[in-house]
Amino acid sequence: MISTVADQSTEDWIAARDQAVVTLLYGCGLRISEALGLPAAAHPLPEVLRITGKGDKQRLVPVLPAARAAVARYAALCPFDLTSGMLFLGARGGR
Repeated sequence: MISTVADQSTEDWIAARDQAVVTLLYGCGLRISEALGLPAAAHPLPEVLRITGKGDKQRLVPVLPAARAAVARYAALCPFDLTSGMLFLGARGGR
C-alpha cells in the first residue's frame, strides 16, 4: 500500500512526501492532522514523538525506523526550505 501511494506522483519529492505521511499514519498511528501538523523542527525524527492530539491531550508515540527513513528521504528530496514552518509542504511550498 505504501509503495502504491508513492507511484501516484510524477515528482520524486511529492512521492516521497506522500510515502512519509502514509508511513507515519500507518506505522505510528498518527491522525492526519497530527502528521501534517508536525513542525519542520521535528526533523530528523526522534525515536519517540510527543504528539498533542484531540482535546489537547499529549501522548508519546514511538517512531519506527521505517518512518524515520521515509521522512529523511522526503526531507532530502524536498526543494523547499525545511528549517522553519511545517515539515510537510504542498506542491507549491505552502502548508
